Amino acid sequence: MGRDWKFGSASVGSRLCRNPARLLKLARFGFVGLSNGVIYAVMVVLLVSTTTLTPRLAGAVAYLAVVPWAFLAHRRFVFQSSGSPLAEFGRFIAAQLTNGALSVATMSLVANTLGLWYGLGILAAVILVPLVNFLVLDRWVFYYQKSSDETRRGFRDA
Repeated sequence: MGRDWKFGSASVGSRLCRNPARLLKLARFGFVGLSNGVIYAVMVVLLVSTTTLTPRLAGAVAYLAVVPWAFLAHRRFVFQSSGSPLAEFGRFIAAQLTNGALSVATMSLVANTLGLWYGLGILAAVILVPLVNFLVLDRWVFYYQKSSDETRRGFRDA
């Protein structure tokens, strides 16, 4: 049951285009990500405007509140997992912590180390974090997928 993280000689983009099931999974992933962002934004605005919470604290509360929805949506809708929900939730939390660290590290590299405009750090994080998140969720968090033969085989076969 070895997990092969290699993509082979063909590019990831060409493999995605040849597999409609994988494209659909990626589209569902994008939809869930956008819905998470909308829920988060609405919650932050509501918390800041109706409570005494600072925007920073409201953002933290909203992020924590979105995690269960994000987990369920990814588990059922995107990856259609048949694994243990408890084990997957633990891995999902680890993935979310990794996403946060990757986002901070990306911004630090771009803005602090390279001395570039922080907007480029935002752009880099917005591209890199979802890409890494998709791969981690697909390959590790929700490894036991009902349609794994159809949607994951191309990454393993060279």
